Amino acid sequence: MATLTPLVRLLPLLSLLLLIGCAKPLVIVPDNVGERGLLVAQVASQSMPEVLRGDPVIKHPDGEHRTHIGGIRGDTLIVPLHPGEYELSYLQQMTGSSSIPTAVGTMHQTSYRNYPVHRRFTIESGRATNLGMLIIEDAGFRRVLVRQANNQNEIERFLQDRYPATYASLRAEPRIVDAPGQRLDQPELAALRRHIADQRARDAAWDLEEGATRLIAGPAGTLAHVRRGADGVSVEQLVEAPTVTDLSGCSGTARRLACVSGPHHYLLVEGDRAQERNAPAGVVINSAHAFGERGVVLADDNMRLHLSRDGGRSWSVVEEAVRAKPFDRSRYRGIALNHVVFTNGSRGFYAFESGGGSNTGLVHVSFDGGTPKSIPLPRSLSRLRNLVETPSGVYLTPAYTEMAKGKVHFLPREDAEWQVYDLPVAGCRDMRVAAAAPRIMDVSCRSGYYRSEDGGRHWAPLFQAQSLFR
Repeated sequence: MATLTPLVRLLPLLSLLLLIGCAKPLVIVPDNVGERGLLVAQVASQSMPEVLRGDPVIKHPDGEHRTHIGGIRGDTLIVPLHPGEYELSYLQQMTGSSSIPTAVGTMHQTSYRNYPVHRRFTIESGRATNLGMLIIEDAGFRRVLVRQANNQNEIERFLQDRYPATYASLRAEPRIVDAPGQRLDQPELAALRRHIADQRARDAAWDLEEGATRLIAGPAGTLAHVRRGADGVSVEQLVEAPTVTDLSGCSGTARRLACVSGPHHYLLVEGDRAQERNAPAGVVINSAHAFGERGVVLADDNMRLHLSRDGGRSWSVVEEAVRAKPFDRSRYRGIALNHVVFTNGSRGFYAFESGGGSNTGLVHVSFDGGTPKSIPLPRSLSRLRNLVETPSGVYLTPAYTEMAKGKVHFLPREDAEWQVYDLPVAGCRDMRVAAAAPRIMDVSCRSGYYRSEDGGRHWAPLFQAQSLFR
């Protein structure tokens, strides 16, 4: 009797894995849709931003549900489909995986969380079907509330700018049609924006002194002035935005913000006005930031900084942090917008790559027009999340670590050597530095809250109510 080889014994398992793989197609946006059409939408969430890392699960005309991996890019859903009747059933996020040894090999198990959407739509040949801006919020008890806002202008610009060949191949007129579904009217949208602003105000303005105000931004085109009073932080005034795009990536000062509103456009928010402006010719914007009274800086995918000190009338270029290669957008989950982070300091602003390591750039640009300065990052830095400037120097906030203790990096003012301190435990997600006493800092960790009163050298546990995260 012949003995089966290990490969032959594994064939049933390999076939099963292939079948599973076939049920989860990888989304590739073609230059020419041909006889197919497109499903498009924007996705935003204040309470569950992790939905943007999910994949759309679509019920096809044959009744089968298929997961379209990479169907959400940044905050935009785009999936080519053949003509027919469909349903966007839910967005699916992978939450974990495990490996189990068996007699025939290792079985891999993956867990997911599903966010129900249940929006039906029709795909027509040569046309894009738009589900609108899907605003997905936690309704409690593992329930999800989905609302739709009109985003016709935003989605058309997205296709024209990001996928010009694909957009040109949409031969039907009109090229984009709205799928059925009730859209929010203006009063409902204003109420949603106020709710989002109320939710964001506490975290976005935790360090405000009593009586001070700050501009904040969020999903669904939310812009608002918030004020800290004796009873806490509250929304003082909404600012009308000409878009429903997620503005969470806006960056700037307490009174001015700049936001990416398109590849060649940015939104400048000053006082109670938000105006869209054009980038310099040929510049494709990745990130935007406002500084000082009239300053604006735009970063492209090479981390080349396009700088204006006169509100956008004239521009110069800062190349101290330019990458050898641009951010990679070729993968199915390309680098998102707002990948360059800006932080204002006392004499200028800092710019760096979100999540970048020791081999990435950190540049300081002075407010008064002095020579930009490139700052070498420490070799022990794994991922740069944020930067805090204090009178004594600059802190790099720690990246999350699952097992090992994270690191706090400190560069004393007028010094070239980084100092490195251990966090008290592993699993720390955020750090806050007290504005009034900049050697006091708190970290929020998986096991609780900890405080250092000597700039990160020593730590002691404390309750959340006592911390800067209260």
